[in-house]
Amino acid sequence: MMKVFFFLISLFLSCFFVEAQNLSGSWTGFLDQSEEAQKINGYKMYYEQGYWKKGEATHAVEYSFQQHGDKIVGIYYVATNRDRNHYARFSIAGNFENGKLKYRTSQMIEEKEKNGMGFCFNEATLEYSIKDGYEYLIGKWKGWDKTNYPCAGATVSIRRKLLPLDIILSGKVLDEKTGKPILAEISLQTEGIKITTLQSDNTGTYQTKIVAGKNYTYQAVAKGYLMKMESLSTTQSATSPLAKNIYLRPIEVNEEHFILKNVIFAQSEAYLLPESFSELDQLFNFLQQNSSVEIILEGHTDIIGNPDDNMKLSEKRVKTVKDYLVKKGIAAGRIEIKAYGSTKPLKTDGTDEDRKVNRRVEFKILKK
Repeated sequence: MMKVFFFLISLFLSCFFVEAQNLSGSWTGFLDQSEEAQKINGYKMYYEQGYWKKGEATHAVEYSFQQHGDKIVGIYYVATNRDRNHYARFSIAGNFENGKLKYRTSQMIEEKEKNGMGFCFNEATLEYSIKDGYEYLIGKWKGWDKTNYPCAGATVSIRRKLLPLDIILSGKVLDEKTGKPILAEISLQTEGIKITTLQSDNTGTYQTKIVAGKNYTYQAVAKGYLMKMESLSTTQSATSPLAKNIYLRPIEVNEEHFILKNVIFAQSEAYLLPESFSELDQLFNFLQQNSSVEIILEGHTDIIGNPDDNMKLSEKRVKTVKDYLVKKGIAAGRIEIKAYGSTKPLKTDGTDEDRKVNRRVEFKILKK
């Protein structure tokens, strides 16, 4: 019956989660309570009996994750290394952001006790890394029993082997002018879905995993720098590691305009299509990290149609973009808007497909 239950959970989750660079799948390792177990009443006896020996892995653990975006759900299994007939399973939920998995057990699904030793509900923060052909999640674990009595603290270390199509993407985030390293937030997307968000370190270095044969978009944001969004394509024969340095430009107040290339509206309407949200969220992150920056949003349409109607449409569209940012928390006073209608086309001839570049929203820095 229990096997059927877990099969149905896996089948249900597989219908709702897409494959991407994430934690989905099985991880194995250990949970070590040896350092803390000898300090807490109720655990000393078991430590003295050899259930927790200093420096040894005290419990075998297995995690099965499914991830969609930053959200994680799954199953946590724990058993004593001395006796696999003493085990428990919990459902877990959490988030994976900036290279850290934070989860909390939500329900005990199954438990088999021995010698009166129960198992602990728990929460943990585990840091992601890649080394010698494996992905690792390592960090601190905090638990409590059914009566909310604290369990001995622990260290969790789990890993899984990289697959043949897995590619390690790494590089540095650098100042475009000086070459100095930058602390930046980098998000990675494929097929319109954000698959991971990570941080570069003090040396500007970042590292993550992608899958060969897919097209990606990365976005980088850092305090004092303009945001950057670019495409990254891989082939089935791409080799690991793949190096990609990211160069960011310092914020400057000048006449330069930045086109929001992926902000798209329904035809002749002012409501945003879903593919717009990723770039607008990146603009929001840029404004949030650089809280003194003020911008002007400028709306443009194609040259076809009535000029007055085009002016009104561009005004509605640029206001929609401002409203989106304001609703997410950016002060309205930091954003000016200006509608140009069809008066400033980038292209005046060619087909409708050629002229679609005219239909755009741009921004310019007014104050840094």
